[in-house]
Amino acid sequence: MNYDIWRELFELHCIGYGVVDHLQPPNEKQPSTSNPDEWDKLHSIFKLWLYGTLSTSIFQMIFKKKVPAYEVWQNIKKVCCDIKVNKVIQIDNELHNISMGNSTIIEYCNRIKNLADLLDNLDAKVPKANLVSYTLNGLSLKLRYIATSIRPKDPLPSFWDTRSILTQEEFQIKLNEPLQSVQNHSDNSSSPTVLVTDGTHNINNNIRGGYRGGRGGRKQCGGRGDGHFGGRNNYSGGHNGNF
Repeated sequence: MNYDIWRELFELHCIGYGVVDHLQPPNEKQPSTSNPDEWDKLHSIFKLWLYGTLSTSIFQMIFKKKVPAYEVWQNIKKVCCDIKVNKVIQIDNELHNISMGNSTIIEYCNRIKNLADLLDNLDAKVPKANLVSYTLNGLSLKLRYIATSIRPKDPLPSFWDTRSILTQEEFQIKLNEPLQSVQNHSDNSSSPTVLVTDGTHNINNNIRGGYRGGRGGRKQCGGRGDGHFGGRNNYSGGHNGNF
C-alpha cells in the first residue's frame, strides 16, 4: 500500500548519494566509475539497500539470483502495482459503505480521511464532492437530518467545513440531552399512580372473615346465612364458612 511513498523516498535517497544510475537499464547507462570492479561493488551494496527495505512477503515474490538492480526495481513495481489495484478496489468499497455507528464525528471523519489518504497514495484520488457525500451518507440517525440541509448547497462545503458543521451540531445535541432528560422526568411524574396495597389488605381481611364462617361471620360482614355476598362491597361467610 505504501509503494508510491517508498519509491519516491528511495529515489531521493539514490539521487542524494549519486547512485541513481543503478536504477537504469544496464545497457542504457554506463557505469558511474571507470573501475568495473568498484562499480560491481557499489551495485551489490545498492541491491542490498533495495532488499533491505522490503517486507518479507514482497522480497520472497521478487527475489532472483544474480539479476541487476534495475530488474529488481521493475519486479517490485509490477508486484506492488498488482497488489495496488486490488487494494484500491477494497478501500474504495469500504469508503462507499462507511457508517458512523457509535463513533463521534471526530472519530468518524478521521476514518474517512485516512481511507481517502490511502487512496490518494495509491494514485486513486477521491473527488472532494464525493468525500462530502460519503460523509453525509454514513451519518447516524440523530444527525441524519443535517444532511438534508447540506446537500442542496451549491457549491458543496469542503470536507473540513462539513466536519466543522457536524461537530458543532453534535456538541449542541449533547448540551440538550440533560434538559431533555429533565423534561421527560417531569412529564412522567404526573402520571396516575395505582394504589393496590390497602385494597388488597381489605380484601384479605374480608376473605378471612368469610372463612371464619358461622353466625359470627354474618355479624362482622353483614352477610346472609346462605353464604351469598352481603352488605356493600363486602364478602360474607355462611353457616359453613363457604363463599
